[in-house]
Amino acid sequence: TLVQEKLVSGSSPRYKVSDNGYIIIGMFEDGVAQGQIEAELQPIRALRLVVQSDSDVWVLLSEKR
Repeated sequence: TLVQEKLVSGSSPRYKVSDNGYIIIGMFEDGVAQGQIEAELQPIRALRLVVQSDSDVWVLLSEKR
């Protein structure tokens, strides 16, 4: 949508877009990834978690409304 395009392009974009067209919301820092997804990006149709290194720990995803 037009609003989503404004969030990922322009002179000071808030988000980056992956090669596959997904909007990158955040990443793990010190073992924790958390954050809010702005109303302009909702409703969410898909969520993709990309693992970029080996790890012996699990990932827990939760949804709050």
